[in-house]
Amino acid sequence: MAFQYRLYCTIHGYQYVWSDTLVTECPINPADPINQDATCIVNQLRPAIQFAPTTTSANLSQPIRMGDIYYDANTMGTLSRIGIFSYCEKGVTSYSVEVYDKTNLKSLGKKSFSNKDDYVLNYIDNITQIDEPFAMLEIFVNVSATISKKKAFISRVILYTY
Repeated sequence: MAFQYRLYCTIHGYQYVWSDTLVTECPINPADPINQDATCIVNQLRPAIQFAPTTTSANLSQPIRMGDIYYDANTMGTLSRIGIFSYCEKGVTSYSVEVYDKTNLKSLGKKSFSNKDDYVLNYIDNITQIDEPFAMLEIFVNVSATISKKKAFISRVILYTY
């Protein structure tokens, strides 16, 4: 979701929606017509920072801390999406990636993936907002495998802000 659109739904009024493409229906009720002349882009996601995790592979069923990064909302903006270049070996059913706010002791987002054999840019959207302007964020990976010692790999983490 690279753009935040403001659109006018005839019945429900102004609505804000994140999307990669032009929004053509009301997010509350698709039958509610929108006025395309009143639709505009109000925000755009941008990669604020990217980093390589200190640990790049995980093969255990309990969460493994892959790395951390210091987040500064004053200079980076509002965190909205996290991108992860990752994949898993054959024999791994799925792997989940969690971003945890160590400063405020809460999970910001978690998602499972199952892409195999080559790196893909996966996304965690619907990020919980950070309470403080500064936070230490940690990346955890949990692997579910049918064959022991099979791994999931992460090469890069990208924080997207607006």
